[in-house]
Amino acid sequence: MIISEARFAAAYYTQDGDARRFDDIGGMLSHHAEHQEDVARFWVHDYETEEWIPAGEAVYVSGNELHTPMGFGVVAFSNPQRAQDFAAGSSAMVMSFEALMDKYMLGESSHGHSDS
Repeated sequence: MIISEARFAAAYYTQDGDARRFDDIGGMLSHHAEHQEDVARFWVHDYETEEWIPAGEAVYVSGNELHTPMGFGVVAFSNPQRAQDFAAGSSAMVMSFEALMDKYMLGESSHGHSDS
């Protein structure tokens, strides 16, 4: 997978050591929900600093108005207050990784990406 913008990047490593890289956090979660691989660790990029952070330590902002490479509308922050500030004044939701993962595992996510 080509990473088009680092601030949206995500990845995970399987227990077998295989790396899966994505240019959109929602793409990673959607792929995992579909394939159910045994994951050793999920990683995401901080939206502002573009640094890799463990996915479980990040706070997420999710909303249809957020424009991400694959249209899933999810960004990550290492600082919870920065996530709250980013979401303020919009209809976006601030979420934990666990809540976001549940949303994708239950098939409640949608995105605006189109192959046309």
